[in-house]
Amino acid sequence: MAFIAPILGAVGAVGASGTFAALAGLSSVVSAVGSIAGGLSQQATLNAQAKQEQMKAKAQELQYRQQGVQVLEKTLATAATIRARAGAGSIDPFGGSAAALTNYAFGQGIEEKQMTEMNAQLAFLGGETTAASLRAQGQAAATAGFISAGTTLLSTGANIMKVGGVPSLTTPVAQPYGGAGRFGGVF
Repeated sequence: MAFIAPILGAVGAVGASGTFAALAGLSSVVSAVGSIAGGLSQQATLNAQAKQEQMKAKAQELQYRQQGVQVLEKTLATAATIRARAGAGSIDPFGGSAAALTNYAFGQGIEEKQMTEMNAQLAFLGGETTAASLRAQGQAAATAGFISAGTTLLSTGANIMKVGGVPSLTTPVAQPYGGAGRFGGVF
């Protein structure tokens, strides 16, 4: 509140037109600061959303990788079952139809495992792309805030200059009643 007294003193010294110019200038500064703060706030929000997207994508990637591990475990269990039954039935577990079934199981398992790996990569890349887009939107919001602030200040400055500018506090101000002071002159 201590800053109000100098402002009021300056307002009294510059007169009514200067007061309006000073208030317009002050208003534009406040508006510019608000534009910058709004842009930076929006950027922070979008950056936080980008981080969440990255975390979500990483969780999906890990989920797909876990599915891949389960596929491999299932494939190994299937191959073990084929060999165990073949051996129990007095059939060579590493040759003939037992080997063909085992090879088929491994082929299917590898194909399914590769699919889970591709899904993991797609989940990760999708999250990274979304995050990058959100960060770019945040940067654009911050830039727009700065541009809006600059436009506001330049526009107000141009308008103040159209009406004659802000009087200087050192410029003598015309005194009422033609006198040199409050009670000087005609009085």
